Formats: sequence, C-alpha cells, structure tokens
Amino acid sequence: MPGWCFVMKSEQRSPMQPDGFTAILDAGTRLQDATAAAEQPKETVSADKQTRNASELQTVLINRKVATLADLSAIDYDRCRQSEAKALGIRVSTLDVAVTKLRPCESPEADDGLEFLKDPDPWPEPVNGNDLLNDLIELFSTYLVLPRHGALVLALWVLHAHGLQAFFHSPRINIKSPEKGSGKTTCLDILAEVCPRALRLDSVTTATLFRLIDTYQPTMLIDEHDSFLRDNEALRGALNSGHRRGGIFPRCVGDDNTVKLFKVFAATVLAGIGDLPGTLVDRSITIDMKRALPDELKARYDSRKINDDLKRKAARWAADALPQLQDADPEVPRQLFNRVADNWRPLFAIAHVLGGSWEQHTRDAAVSLCMGDTDLESAGVSLLEDIKAYFGCNGPQIKSDNLVNHLSSLEHRPWPEWKKGKPITPRQIAVLLKPFRIMSKTIRFGDTTAKGYEKEAFLDAFSRYLGEPSVTPSQSSIDVASRDFGNVTPDSNVTDEKTGIPLVGAGCYAVTDENGGETGKQKRDKEVIEI
Repeated sequence: MPGWCFVMKSEQRSPMQPDGFTAILDAGTRLQDATAAAEQPKETVSADKQTRNASELQTVLINRKVATLADLSAIDYDRCRQSEAKALGIRVSTLDVAVTKLRPCESPEADDGLEFLKDPDPWPEPVNGNDLLNDLIELFSTYLVLPRHGALVLALWVLHAHGLQAFFHSPRINIKSPEKGSGKTTCLDILAEVCPRALRLDSVTTATLFRLIDTYQPTMLIDEHDSFLRDNEALRGALNSGHRRGGIFPRCVGDDNTVKLFKVFAATVLAGIGDLPGTLVDRSITIDMKRALPDELKARYDSRKINDDLKRKAARWAADALPQLQDADPEVPRQLFNRVADNWRPLFAIAHVLGGSWEQHTRDAAVSLCMGDTDLESAGVSLLEDIKAYFGCNGPQIKSDNLVNHLSSLEHRPWPEWKKGKPITPRQIAVLLKPFRIMSKTIRFGDTTAKGYEKEAFLDAFSRYLGEPSVTPSQSSIDVASRDFGNVTPDSNVTDEKTGIPLVGAGCYAVTDENGGETGKQKRDKEVIEI
C-alpha cells in the first residue's frame, strides 16, 4: 500500500487495542502524561509528607508517655511531673490535666499504688475497750523497751488515731533516742500494723506531705526526721498546722498560680535521733527510747505474727464510742496547761470513756512524761510552778539560798540533779528566770540583808504562764497553790481541788509566819501507778 508509513513499527498490538491512527494518538498522549508527571518537584511532596508524619509521631509518643505517667502512683508522679513536662515541651498544668483524664479516679480506692490507704474493715461485733487497750499495751511491751508509761501512751494514741474525727487536736508522737538501734523503726512498724491508713515514710517533701494528707487522710509515720526536717521551714510549718482540726496549708498551683488550700490535719508520728524543732516539741508527746539490753526484750518483732485483728477491733471501738468521745470534756491535771493540755486532752477523753482506773493511769503518765521534759522553756515554767508554791508557804519574800535548798529537796523534780547530776544553783535559777524579766535583788530580812526574790516580781509571769489570776501584794500571801493548809496547820497531802491528786510542785517543806519563823513542816507522798 504505497503512501502509508507506520511510525511504531515494533509495537505489538493486542487484540483489544484500536486499529490505525487512533491507536498512535492514544499512545502519544499516555507518553506525554507520564513525562509531565516525572517532571514534578519530588522534593516538595516528600517534605510535606515528612512534616505530617513527624507531627503524628510526636503526638503518639506524647500520648504514650502520658499514659505511662498516669500509671504511676501519686508520689512517683509528683516527683517527676516537672521534668517530664519540660522534656515533652508542654506546661506542667497541661500535663496534669492529661494525666488526670487517663486516671480512673482521684480517690484512695484508685489503683495508684496507695490502695492500702483505706479504712480497715471494722470488727463485726462490739469490742470491749478495756480488753482492747490492754492488748495494745501488751503488744508494745512485748517488742519494745519503753520508758515508764510509754506503752500506755502509744496504746491510747492508736485509739485516738482511729477516732480522730472526734478531736480538735492531734498530738504528734515524738519517738526519739540518743543513738540508732534503739527500737524507733520497730515502733513505727508496730504502729503501722494497728493504725488506720498508716503510711510509713523515711523522707518526705513538703509538696508530697500536704497532697497526701489532703487526698488520703493517712496516719503519717515518718522516720529519720533528723535527716531532713530541721532545715525545712515549709515542712515544719505544714506539720505544725496539722496539729489542729481545720489546719490548712496554702499553696499556689498551676501556671496561673491559683491559690489552693490543702487540709493538713492528720495523726502523725515523728521518729529520729535527737530533739524535734521547738515548735514541734510544743505539739508533741515525747517517748524517749534506749538501746535494749539482750535480756530486756520479751520477743523479737516479726510482722508475720501480727494480724489485723487489733486494727479492726480499734476501728469498731472508735466507731461505737464516737459520740461519747465527741462529748467528752475530761479533767486534765492542773500542771498541764495551754498547748501541753491540748496534746493530752484526746488521750484523757479516751481514758474517760473507758472508765475505771484508766483516767488515773493516764494522769500519772502525763505528769511523769511532761515533768521529765527539761528543755529551757518547759524548765522555766516548771520552775515558776515550784517557786509559786514556795511563796505560798513562806510569805512575799524568799532568800535565794533557801529557794535553792528547797528546790534541791524535791525528789520528784529535775532540780536535785539539774546539771551533770548536781543540784541547781542560784546562777542557774537566774538564767531560767531571765526570759520572764525576773531578777534577784538585795532584800532586808529582819536585821540582815541577803539576795532573794519578791513575789510581786513574779505576779505577771504567774498569770501568763501558769493560768492563774495575779494577786496584788496587799492580798493574802497564802496563794491558791497552798490553800489546803488552812491557817498554818498543814494537811498530810496537798491535792488538786478538782482532781484530788497531789500537785506537782505544790509541796511545801516549811510554813513560816509573816516574820519568817518556821511554824510547821509539810511533806507529801505521791502515789505511783506502774504501767
């Protein structure tokens, strides 16, 4: 066929391919489209896709990290939240919100590692309080070497922790020793077995403390306080605020610094070597422990031998006795006043509800443990008590030497062995009285003069620190501490008018008339009940 020329001689036709010139045009169009597609800038398409992929990958990684953080306990998350937010490039408050959304709930029942911080199941039957308290005393006495009355105080405090909602104050228990190996940690271990929602900590930050208390209301059992507490002013403040019901700890939270008030009222035990800071000592009942001799312990502590029966019985007793505890207004020894009385009042309320001899036992424990406290401030108040009683027996003026002799004869007081086993001196008395702005002076006694004190100089301190109204010099020199003497003939004992027990520091060894002559001799015996 002359005049025809085929361009694609080598093209293999398929049965479905169109014939003739139309096929050639279709092949050319496909080739042009393929060439145009090949000439598109591949780099631009690839960069956009990479950007989208990177963003999606980052979101996936953040979500995975948030999920991991949501599985942490409240304590572990609090420790790492700031560093994790910084690593993820987001605000801490944003991370908090994301983590909170992934948590099942924010309650003690949440599976966050603190599920044990829930109320114990109460004993199914009513519990005899006397038997319960005796069992608790026996528990502490078996595994610990405690000071006199120590087991009773710990047992009463455990019941106070179970009935905490009935009380306005919660005394801190200060378990201290001069050296390690004295049983402090064992004591905390035993308390953890019998206290409600017990949380044992060897260290704690301020932020962790107030968040834990606000969320879980645990019984705080803090060990090794000497390693972190003294130099932490904020932590001391939180523990101080938690001494009374309604105590709060304000803190700014979130990026917008919103003020939040955290509740910090909680039963707390602080164990360590040496003394607590002064403000916490005022809010504490101190249990001094010593290293046990080999034959002093009845048994070695083994947690496997302790079940939760005592904890459940204590929970039941406290629940049943709650109305009585709330209404209780127990008498406390007159020697205990202000914050010291606040510390002991919950224990006296429990003893009052239990009845029987428990009130007397608690009274003996309070007087014994409080009078054994010889820090400077407490010693100064104790000295005022004894001087006030001595003024009541000896008129408005006393000689310094006579006062020293009197104080040194009070066997139940710290003065006979004040420093290094030696009696207190006039100089040491002056040091203790100086904060009260009381100083000795030269006074005329009959035909002679001597260094001494006038009662008028003490009236303001008596009124402020002993809780007694001051009297003017024109009133009788026989004050309230010695009113049971009548004229000048003493009774065999000096007792509190309300409680009927001997007054610590109220004993008078000589009664003199207004001219300073001795007219009688007074001694008192103090009944001691061993616990």
